[in-house]
Amino acid sequence: KTPAGTYPLRGGFGARANPGLAQGWFRVDGNDVWVDDSASSLYNTHQRKPAGGRWASAENLLNTPAYNYAQVIGYNESRTPGKGSAIFFHVDTGGGTAGCVSLPTSSLLAVLRWERSGAVMSIS
Repeated sequence: KTPAGTYPLRGGFGARANPGLAQGWFRVDGNDVWVDDSASSLYNTHQRKPAGGRWASAENLLNTPAYNYAQVIGYNESRTPGKGSAIFFHVDTGGGTAGCVSLPTSSLLAVLRWERSGAVMSIS
């Protein structure tokens, strides 16, 4: 579920070009993943395939349309195993998320373009 609290908003990523997010952006391809293997030293971080034994499971970031535009919510930045990973702010696909926060594309883009360094997200 989506973790309650106030978290920093970090850099963004997506299958599309940076829509104007000031915090930084990387464009994903089929080799970009977010490690969700809590036994890995790379837990809750962006990595590139191949795994090469570095992790047993990871979420593919080339996930359209949800990750056409996405931003990292700074949850579990201490990377405590089992506490949760891959909590993003991304495009709404019409259903629930697995802990993320989503908005329709036009609303998400408006927020990403509005944000400045130091922005936070409060989830209740």
